Amino acid sequence: MKKILKGVVLLVLFWVTILPFHVNAAVGKVPKIERTCDYRTKELEFYICNCFQTSNSNTASNHNTVKVAIRNTTKQVKIPEEVSIKGIRYTVTGIVPNAKEYSMYYADKYIDLNRDIKIYRKNTKTQVISIPKTVITIEDGSFNRFTKLKKFKVSSGNKKFKTVKGTLLSKSGKILYAGVSTKGTYYVPAGVQSIAKRAFAYSTVKRIVLPKSCKKIDSRAFYKCMKLKKINLKQVNQYGANAFFKTKIKKIDRFGNLFK
Repeated sequence: MKKILKGVVLLVLFWVTILPFHVNAAVGKVPKIERTCDYRTKELEFYICNCFQTSNSNTASNHNTVKVAIRNTTKQVKIPEEVSIKGIRYTVTGIVPNAKEYSMYYADKYIDLNRDIKIYRKNTKTQVISIPKTVITIEDGSFNRFTKLKKFKVSSGNKKFKTVKGTLLSKSGKILYAGVSTKGTYYVPAGVQSIAKRAFAYSTVKRIVLPKSCKKIDSRAFYKCMKLKKINLKQVNQYGANAFFKTKIKKIDRFGNLFK
């Protein structure tokens, strides 16, 4: 009898928890997740990567890592290699968007193309971002909606990323991860072979000039670039989904994909 009662209680708790999400989803309201940062400075928010923390919380370790999100507060942002949080040293290894997130489960099922997986906060102040050698991951869209961004600076000791003319590239120079803000024409550096996911999403750019080397444009690379009218695509042979959604590029369908 006790087992049956326990089962009933667990079942009720499950539906009390999950039902509101189903109701919201049914009427087009997808649950949002507000991340809580573990530490904050004037420029940055820090998020501890729990999966890499050591069991001994009283000693520093190279396994203690954090990721950062850039706040809309200053013109120049210098990301540190390390940070101390409650007396513990953490290595800064990643950059993430400053954004609210939709529940991943419901995002896959209910979000239409007019909604993004995240609500990216607009950044109207940051102009220069300095990235240390310790950063090895940058999440898609980490610099979306940065309206004044002029330049990236990357430590020469960084093994994953570099800059060319202020643009953020892979160390090999083959992948473009993020461009700077512009309202006119943007020239992608020579040697770039691929435009990464969300690299220009929400940009106000009007024209993109790709080098002959560029063969791939990843999904949502130019998502909601509302003013984008021109881009040379003759050499490109691989496109991700919704790459040009809500742009002014001709010959695209309502999903932001090119007509073949």
